[in-house]
Amino acid sequence: MWRIYSHDKKSIRIRTTVGKLVSSLSIANANGAMKEACIGKVEYKSEAQIMALAKKAFTRNGQMTFGSLFRTLLVKRKAFEHEKEVRLIQLDWGNELPKNDIFSYEIDPHELITQIMIDPRTSYQDFEIMKDNIRKKTGYEGDIKRSLLYRLPETVTLEIEQIFSNLNSQAPEGDASV
Repeated sequence: MWRIYSHDKKSIRIRTTVGKLVSSLSIANANGAMKEACIGKVEYKSEAQIMALAKKAFTRNGQMTFGSLFRTLLVKRKAFEHEKEVRLIQLDWGNELPKNDIFSYEIDPHELITQIMIDPRTSYQDFEIMKDNIRKKTGYEGDIKRSLLYRLPETVTLEIEQIFSNLNSQAPEGDASV
């Protein structure tokens, strides 16, 4: 995902919990009538399965319930399965669409965000600079880490070191060491 969405190698990923996310939306909707919100994990299906689901979304008289609408919004093609997406869906039956069709609401990022992860291709020095900037600009005190996605497993490193050590110990005296 880093390579797909972080072309500049300076992106971050934020982590939260389902409970914190639902709670933040509930607080935002506390004074609003005729609003419904759900959170769900996206299912990845074949095109035939998606078409069958779409056909079942409407009742015989052409009506669609919020539940069936919600289920159709939680489906994507199998090609996107690597995303492992979770969607937060808000439906406001009583108001006009917000600007840009985006519902936004205030959150307390210190309460909502449980971790910030920085692109693994960022150098350690740039990671430290980004981490300091995030803390200075936001006051965030939680975990800020650099992804270790591309780091070699320790066992590979140890095995290579052991191979070189064994080769050196087996070399006859006077022969060049490896």
